[in-house]
Amino acid sequence: MDSRPQPIGVEELLDEARTGLRRLTPAEARAAADGGAALVDIRSESQLARDGELSGATWIARNVLEWRLDPRSPDRVDELARPDRLIVVVCDEGYQSSLAARLCVGSDSTRPM
Repeated sequence: MDSRPQPIGVEELLDEARTGLRRLTPAEARAAADGGAALVDIRSESQLARDGELSGATWIARNVLEWRLDPRSPDRVDELARPDRLIVVVCDEGYQSSLAARLCVGSDSTRPM
């Protein structure tokens, strides 16, 4: 019998990542943007080409998102890398954005995303 801890499954990882995050419907995301929140679209280039751009959103490749949102990073996007800025991370199905939001916000942060 193997006594090594089993790796966490993707569903458990998503459940854990979504704890403490407020997931928005598309209408709620648009209302948040209308109220001053920043929409950050992390869909792949092929998804953008297939489905089109999200009006008013800033596209940031998922693999550089943390650097663009970190106020200490020399590669930050100044208008987004503010602790007081509400960020709404958008993807195609809500999986990437949930994981990205958890990594960018962290479990102890009060920064909404």
